Amino acid sequence: MAARPGLALKPGQRQLLALTPRLQQSVKLLQMTNMELSDYVVQQVEGNPFLQREAARPLARGGSAGGGQRGGEALSDWSERLSEKPDLYRHLTEQIRLTFSLAAERAIAFHLLAQIDERGLLATGVEEAASQLGAAPSEVASVLERLQGLDPVGIFARDVAECLALQLREQGKLDRPMEILLANLPLLAKRDYPALQRLCGLDAAALQERVGRLKGLNPRPAAEFERGDPQILAPDILVTRLPDEGWRIEINPSTLPRILIDREYYSDMRRGAKRKKDKEYLSERLQHARWLTRALDQRATTLLRVAEEVFRHQEDFLEGGMERLKPLTLREVAESLSLHESTVSRAVAHKTVETPRGLTELRLFFSARLSAEDEDVSAAAVKAMIRRKIAEETAPGEVLSDAALAESFAEEGIEVARRTVAKYREALHLPSSAVRKRELKARLAAGAPRK
Repeated sequence: MAARPGLALKPGQRQLLALTPRLQQSVKLLQMTNMELSDYVVQQVEGNPFLQREAARPLARGGSAGGGQRGGEALSDWSERLSEKPDLYRHLTEQIRLTFSLAAERAIAFHLLAQIDERGLLATGVEEAASQLGAAPSEVASVLERLQGLDPVGIFARDVAECLALQLREQGKLDRPMEILLANLPLLAKRDYPALQRLCGLDAAALQERVGRLKGLNPRPAAEFERGDPQILAPDILVTRLPDEGWRIEINPSTLPRILIDREYYSDMRRGAKRKKDKEYLSERLQHARWLTRALDQRATTLLRVAEEVFRHQEDFLEGGMERLKPLTLREVAESLSLHESTVSRAVAHKTVETPRGLTELRLFFSARLSAEDEDVSAAAVKAMIRRKIAEETAPGEVLSDAALAESFAEEGIEVARRTVAKYREALHLPSSAVRKRELKARLAAGAPRK
């Protein structure tokens, strides 16, 4: 075939899209969380005499979340709670992102993280958290068990006794007498040593040895951390129910940095400038100020558009929890908004959102379709259903094999292959039916309630 004139390609040539420095910076701004952006804006204001930073607008809460969920005023007290031990939250946030790869588990972990008090103890129960999140109590309990393995030891305990037990278990010193001692801390507070000796089956010396060991533990694991950024977990986006119907979606105004250009000061400086070099500097600083205000507006607009599109698809999640999460991809959102897929990816990266079901990452709401046949069923929703079905097993005869789970989905009109059930179950760190049946038998024989 004869070569067409003008279309010859030379080896090594390729087309490149050159990004200007300011365009590159605009891309970085989109990836930043509100708090990261706030730090960046502080630096820019300090280096530009024509920029002024407005004080953050306070967050006005209102409306009702309905359906037994937390209302708007009680949507989450992160703004008050997280000012206590901020370094702890940064420390735990990094561990959570490394520990939990599944979006649903990470959502539960972040929700529980927002509920720890100034001591580092959990201020809510498993049942309450499950109700708020629309998750199975066993799912919350499983996440909590892994959270209690994070550093510092004793974090996420539900009371002082559990906090001390976690530390003793870490040391390999939690034996039966110590468990009895921890269950009777009120007697210890009263110094009723004879009663404790009888309960623990110990003589006076052995009891005092264990009491001394308890005194060496830390009932306030969060006390080891210093103050830092007071809003490390403050959400970037807020989703609240409107008083009548529908949902309000907004960028968190209490963390969103806002700046103004002091044009009057620029005019005064410009009139006083005599040298060309000074005038050029003032002009450059004004152009930078204009660019930054436009870039911040563009970032806010893009982030809000993406969030609105996400929750237009995921309104069922707000009403019913993880099992009603619909399939959604970055490409679908990008096409709906006429944006590039990479732009949507940057917009949702590391962004957190507060909904009536707790604090979670925006990426949670993106999940692949289960199959081409089930266009309205997401893989994340099926995983949530698998966890719920397994959590409902209370006797060995009720334990469902992977095949039985697949059959139960078919009865609900959802086609899931047995091997897919097995893959999702393993991803959820749930044991096989044989192991679950054996564990149930052992617990029932020991008279212990199921976790």
